[in-house]
Amino acid sequence: LMMFKVLKRELVKWIDDNKTEFAKKAKEYLYPGMRENKTEDIFERHGYIFPSQLNVKNLGKPFDAFNPGAKLKGKKLSVYPRVVFDHVRYVSSIGYFELDIEEVLNKRVRNPIECDLLLYATEYWERRKGCEDPRIFSKNGKDYILYTAIGDWTYKNKKVEIDALACAQFRDNKCLRKDYFLLSSGDGETFLTFSNKDACILDLYKEDASILLRPEFIINGVDALENKVRICWRGRADLDRMVIYDMEPIMGTEKFEEKVGISTNAIQIGADEFLISWHGKSRLDFYYRNGFGIVDKDGNLLGITKKYLLEPDKNNPLEMLGSYIGVIFPCGMIEYKDRIILFAGVGDKRIGIFSAEKDKILERIEWLEE
Repeated sequence: LMMFKVLKRELVKWIDDNKTEFAKKAKEYLYPGMRENKTEDIFERHGYIFPSQLNVKNLGKPFDAFNPGAKLKGKKLSVYPRVVFDHVRYVSSIGYFELDIEEVLNKRVRNPIECDLLLYATEYWERRKGCEDPRIFSKNGKDYILYTAIGDWTYKNKKVEIDALACAQFRDNKCLRKDYFLLSSGDGETFLTFSNKDACILDLYKEDASILLRPEFIINGVDALENKVRICWRGRADLDRMVIYDMEPIMGTEKFEEKVGISTNAIQIGADEFLISWHGKSRLDFYYRNGFGIVDKDGNLLGITKKYLLEPDKNNPLEMLGSYIGVIFPCGMIEYKDRIILFAGVGDKRIGIFSAEKDKILERIEWLEE
């Protein structure tokens, strides 16, 4: 198991140990044979929002606007797009704009859309490629934005790039705090992996959150691309100390997948049931496809779709072409009336809006045996 151990926050040390509990747990969840390499696309398309429609305050129009987080209050839809203003270093920031949900579903989105810049690179742990892929959780008047912070770190007197899972806390769109998470090994040690991302908060108890996440572990001797094991875990997050602990895997890759991850925020659908959206990247055609599951408040997986329920439409160039071919990557999910609505990056270029009846999603989820 190869990972970084944090020394004085800025310096990192290499650890090579293939016999840790993390390696053992991860291996047990590889290739479970519980899902099929098939798609039953049940989602209706409600149009696309293009980068040319956005006017970002003081910056103008971005090259790319995609992978948006979202939240809904009444009919006011808040959208948090990832925006890119250069194609040299490809540095990302996170914007903010508001729309009326009915106008969105009826394909009457205004043009232009005035957009504020909410999060951008200010710290060393963001300065390589900025802030990516926001997922929004709101409680008690505060917004918690989980995002990927891609920064420069020092290792053996060299700069190395690490994708750190970060959290920014906002109230009324004013940033109160932002910082990155460390992972706890359980023995008092904390560390970073090369990549930790694709996360959502399920619930929050004071400063302690139930969280889903996708850390990357490099484990020798496994059938995975570059020995990178990228599966979904659950854990607890101390939002004061910014440490994630009590981690357990909940969902692994199948033989036909390179990786899986949590796509969007979760939606509570019962007293102890949360609907989650997840994605899988194919090892065969490298498309990103999306499925659903149900977890409890602690993140234990209760049920999952055997098939993907959303994939890029090969007959639609808007869903096939962009900065990356064959990608629908949701970061925002809301419930409105009887529908689940996904707000997704399409081709790492534009925003797509997709919806399906909630009951149609739920009836395709197969409950796991206890």
